[in-house]
Parts: sequence; structure tokens; C-alpha cells
Amino acid sequence: MAFAAEGYRAILGLGTSVVALLTGIDFSGDRAQTPWRPMGTADPIQILKGRRNFEGAARKAYLCGEWLGTFLVNCTEYQATIYPRGTAACGGGTVCGSFKATITIKSWRLSGMELESEAAIISEIAFDAYNVAIL
Repeated sequence: MAFAAEGYRAILGLGTSVVALLTGIDFSGDRAQTPWRPMGTADPIQILKGRRNFEGAARKAYLCGEWLGTFLVNCTEYQATIYPRGTAACGGGTVCGSFKATITIKSWRLSGMELESEAAIISEIAFDAYNVAIL
């Protein structure tokens, strides 16, 4: 099973601090399958097994405050709220189609760190996601 949701955004946090906003997210998930043949049947059925594996990519990251050093550290676990761009609240302040996940950044591209640069630009971000829950 796989799906793409380009145009999603994610707010990344550590504890109660907002660290970054990710934009232009492609998000996908899959789960391993195994054939299973019920007693008395000739045709196998594909059964989903194990936990779901999620990964994604984002076009850009906008960092809050002085979080660049923390953001670039591998294996940092961020609490993320991921939501579709341009959607309205469903009620109770929840954005329709949004979900929460724990995210670890796998790779990124950093530019704009040259002398006298206004700000670093982080792009081409890849991440793994787990503990995914629909809001």
C-alpha cells in the first residue's frame, strides 16, 4: 500500500519548542505481505503483517530561531504534525486529513552558508516516520 500527498506541510517540535516547518512533503507507507491459504481453498490470500513502514521527503525546511545545529544532527526524533496545505479545520481545531508522527531526518541538502548569507537554505530532505496516528 502506498500513497503520495505532495503539498503536505509538517510542524516539527522537540518537547514544547517548535523547531521547523517542512513544506512540499511527499509521504508514503507500505506494509509487507505474506500469502496465506485458508483451509479448503486453492487461492492464497495476501495478509498484511508487521508494522507499517513510512518514509517521506520535503522540498524545504524553515527553521525557527537557532535550531539549525539541532536540525542537522542525525537521529534526532521530532514530534511532527503533518497536514494538507490549504485545508480548513474539521472541528475542535483539528485540520482535516492531518496526522501526528515521530520523524527522524535521514538526509538533507544545505546551501546559503557562505559569508554574509542571510539564512541557510535546507532542501531535499528525506525522513522516516513512525508512531503515525490520524488526528
